This record gives sequence, C-alpha cells and structure tokens, in this order.
Amino acid sequence: MSVEIGSVRVAAKGERQRRGDGDTALTPLRVNQPKMDIVQAVKEYVTNMISDVSGMKVLLLDTETLQMVSMAYTQSQILQREVYLVEKLELEREQMLHMKAVCFLRPTGENIAALARELRSPKYAEYHLFFSNTLLDAQVVELAHADEHEVVSQVHEYFADVWAVNPCVFSLNQPSIAGPTPDTWDALTFGRTVDGLFSTLLALKKRPNVRFAGRSEKASRLAEEVKYRMQQDAELFEFDLYGDYGSASGSRPLLLIMDRRDDPITPLLSQWTYQAMVHELLGITNQRVDLSGVRDVRKDMHEVVLSAEQDEFYRQVMYQNFGDLGVSLKELLDRFQAKTNSNKSVSTIADMKRFIEDYPEFKRMSGNVSKHVALTSELSRQVEERGLMACSELEQEMACSSSGHGEHLRALRALLDDTTTGNEDALRLVLIYALRYETNSSNACSQLVSALFERGLTQADVQLISDIVGYGGTSVRGGDLFKNKSILKKLKKRYRRGLEDIENVFTQHVTLLEEVIDEMFKGKLREEEYPYALGSPSRDPPSDIIVFFVGGMTYEEAAYAARLNASGTGVRIVVGGNYIHNSRSFLNQVAETMTNAAPSASAGASSSRVTTASGVRAKYRPGGSAGAGASSSRW
Repeated sequence: MSVEIGSVRVAAKGERQRRGDGDTALTPLRVNQPKMDIVQAVKEYVTNMISDVSGMKVLLLDTETLQMVSMAYTQSQILQREVYLVEKLELEREQMLHMKAVCFLRPTGENIAALARELRSPKYAEYHLFFSNTLLDAQVVELAHADEHEVVSQVHEYFADVWAVNPCVFSLNQPSIAGPTPDTWDALTFGRTVDGLFSTLLALKKRPNVRFAGRSEKASRLAEEVKYRMQQDAELFEFDLYGDYGSASGSRPLLLIMDRRDDPITPLLSQWTYQAMVHELLGITNQRVDLSGVRDVRKDMHEVVLSAEQDEFYRQVMYQNFGDLGVSLKELLDRFQAKTNSNKSVSTIADMKRFIEDYPEFKRMSGNVSKHVALTSELSRQVEERGLMACSELEQEMACSSSGHGEHLRALRALLDDTTTGNEDALRLVLIYALRYETNSSNACSQLVSALFERGLTQADVQLISDIVGYGGTSVRGGDLFKNKSILKKLKKRYRRGLEDIENVFTQHVTLLEEVIDEMFKGKLREEEYPYALGSPSRDPPSDIIVFFVGGMTYEEAAYAARLNASGTGVRIVVGGNYIHNSRSFLNQVAETMTNAAPSASAGASSSRVTTASGVRAKYRPGGSAGAGASSSRW
C-alpha cells in the first residue's frame, strides 16, 4: 500500500519516491563521520535539512525541536544558511507564498494534526518535511489526505530526537519519570524515553549489544523495548561505515542502561567542577543560566549562555575543579587586558584598520570575560556564605571514607548547629547520612529529624529522609554503594590531573558509573548485576559505549565521561539520561516517585519515617528553583 503526499509517494513501511525518480528508502541520514559526538551528529542533521532546500526559507519547528536545534545552532548561524525566519508550528503566522518551509517536528499526534491543518491551508510555496523519529503508517496517511494542494516536496526521518548538551552528553529533558509505582513507567514517559534512546543509537550510527541494571524493572523493560525496536526496524541499522556495528575498532558497541536508584548519592553531593557547580548552585536550563537574582550583575548579564560549541574558554575549563578555574580565569583576564591595552592607541589608518578587524573578537572576548567573572564571583560568594567547603568535606567523608559512624554523626550535628549551614545543605547532609547508615543499629535519624524541624524545615521537606531510603536504599539498589570507600583506594581510580588538596578532600567520590565501567574493562562485571538483553559476553570489551540513566544523570558523570574520552585508551563513551539533575531537581523526582509508593517501599526507613499532616508530599524547594524543567529555549 502506498499513499501520495503531493509529488511524493510514501509507502506504508516508510519508503518514499518522487514521481519519475527511483525508489528511495526513508532511512536516517548517513553522517559521514564515525565520531561519538552527539552534538556534531545533531548539528549535521540540521545542516543537511536546511542545506537541502535552496532559496529563501522558513524553519518551522515545534516546542521541543526548537529547543533541540537551539542547543546545536545559534540563530545567527541559522540565518547564514538562507533561513530568514524561525517559526513555531502551533503559532499563528502570516501567509508567505514566496518562501519555502523546512519543517522539523517530533512525530507526535498533536504535531501531525497541526501540520495537517497547515497543509489544507498552506502558508508557504513548498513544504519539506523532516521528522525527528519514525512516522506511523496512520500518520503518513493523515498527511497524504491533508496535502490537497500538493505542496509537500519531500518527507524524511532524521533521528535528532534528543537535547545534545555536550559532545558526550545528551538529555531527554524529562525532569521526572514518576510512574504509577516506583518500579513502573508512565506510558507517555516510557514512549518518549524509547524514542529518544532509539534516536540516539541511529544518530551515532551504532547497533549495540544491550545490558541493563539487573534489579531495575524500569531498566529491564526499557532494554527489552529498545531491543524490539532495533529488531523491528533492522533496516535502519544496516550501517555502511565500520562493518556491521558502527564501531571503528570492529568490536560491537554497548548500550548500558543504568538506574538512578542504584546511585542516589551522586546527585546529592556538592560539586567542584565548573559546569557541575554552576548547575548545582545556579541551574543550567538549555545551556542558559539565569543571573537575574544575583546581586551586582548588569542588566545585560541577567541571562547568559554556556555553550562549549560557541565559547572556547568554557570548553577548556568546564571540567576543571574550582581551584584550577581561578588560575584559568586569571589567564583569560590577563589576555583581555593585553588586548585592551593594544587597542588604546589608534592614531594611524593602519591602527584604525587593525582595530576594526579585531573589534568582533574584542567584543566577544569582553562578553566572555564579563560572563565568567560574574559566574565565578557568584559561585565563590555562595561557597563562602553557605559554608559549602565544610559541608562538602563531610559529604565526601560519609560517601567515601571508612571513618566510623560516631565521627560522622558528631561532625554532622556540629554542622546542623552551625548557623552558616543553610537548610538546603543541612537536609542534603542528613539524606546522605540516612543512606550511608540505613542499617546501622545506632542510626540517629530520629534525633536529626528533630534538629531539622528546629531549623524550620517543613514536614514535606523532612519526609524526604524516608523517601530517599525508599527510593534508593539497600533493599532497592543493586550492589553495595558504599563498599571499598577508603580514600587511598578511591584516589588510585581517579583520572584527574594532579593531587591538589581541593581534589583530595572534595572530590574523593567515585560514581557508580565509573566503578561499573572499570569492572567491565577488568572483565569482572557480573551478568547477574548487568545481564544482556541483546548480545552475549565477548572476550574483548567494547570500545564505544552509550550509557543511559533511567531517572536522569548528573554533570559529575558527564565529567567522568569527558576524562575517559580524553584518556587516550581508545574508549569512547557518551552518557545520557531522562534529565540532567542537580540536587533540587533530583529530590523533586524522588518525592514524586515515592508519592505512589506502597507502604512497604520505605520499610527499611522505619527509624526515620516522617508523615506529613495531610499525607501529601510537596515538591522539595527549600533552596528555590534551579530552573529544572523550564521550557524556554536560547532563541
């Protein structure tokens, strides 16, 4: 069966044909590069969409693809390719029959219906349709019936269905994946997660083995569904590059599906690398940081963009620790000062010519200097005023050190009594304590709860102590999160440069991701813990790894991926998740997830159980919003 959309015949299984042209499979764009770079993959998709259509054109997007495209391209870069307008499909627009429309949309029911209405009353001379994921047969038929004026020129599926954050980091921008129960998916969230992960594999040109966290029902179901989609659409995975699997080394790539519930500690810790600190203390939403509430910041700096693609300094320092960042910022200031001094003397025609030529770079450098000075100044202020160094030292000790319970409890009580410690940080410390000493016979959560109430925290806030244990306690998570946590053993595993004091004290923590990857390359990752949904064990470990965190990832895990990619081992890794969490967005997800938990889900937390007066848990907001879940884009 086939249907026609204007001059394009689209077959039921997704093939298309122009009248008079040969059959052409509707397959993902063949990106001629083997890089494990999700930003570059998305960027090349967008480049090919707009380059494929000559002349004056409008880029027609939906709310989600607008955000996805703006992560890879600036508006000025788009305008350089004869795109004169960027419009949203759902908004009212003027008729412009002299323009062509390049439509890049998610194939949702709402978008298909809106596009069908548009085709019945077209506003542009031609429509070039690009969808970020697979179209259903019924959707193709609906569009064909709507194209009464035969304005559709081409239909493609370009698998750019994710938020490409860094070259090795992607997100699906789903702040919470709370389902009917903590172990089950909400149907809409699950479908979007499958689509996003399926798209990522095709964007990176990988046909991987699939392993998943064995104790996670959500990870298991996701792995099975991705496997099913790969088998159902096997023709999309017949890559020409690098053998059958899309791996430069010839070994089969790996998709590793992990569960945030197996490592609830990482999102709770204070962060000390630049990108992670900004997200934890200020919040990063679609590469933008809101500084409108920061004191002594110019009005034009109320919102700044942090993009490694457009900001060379940020690309160089985004994974540096806070101590090294200060040195790098001083060097940037020195270069800027030298540039400023060189432009002070403009007395000849040659001087004027040089100034005009250098001015765009000078202006860009000035903006970068102002932006990073404002950010680091605010980070420094919060570190000092909130006493974050003392808090972080105890966090790291509880998460990593073999010191005894009594020592940690004394230090925790001292910080709770310290007026410098904010309520948000006090609660995080108690949550880490509750996870670390959940099964300890001397667990003092009841006394710590009283101390939090004395500080003015609400019942809904303190309820999180019970919720976090129900979410990621020993009865839930796989393995032992706190095993082998001596400082010496952890430092041996670090990939970081140098052994400065700030790293020794504040960055001892090793994420579960790093431990799992390390075990995998030693051949010690047990199948019982991470079974195969697709494929089987191999003598050679994979060189290309895609990790997906059910429930969201963190920038600490992103920093590990970047270090591993730069280590020279030949391993290439891309990490993604439903969301990129800071502690606030993570605790919101915990609260929402445990709202639907059965009473037995938090049985292990009986000593710290706190019930709200109304029985309803509020979202966690003692420190204010970090911008999580905001739907604005950079444009």
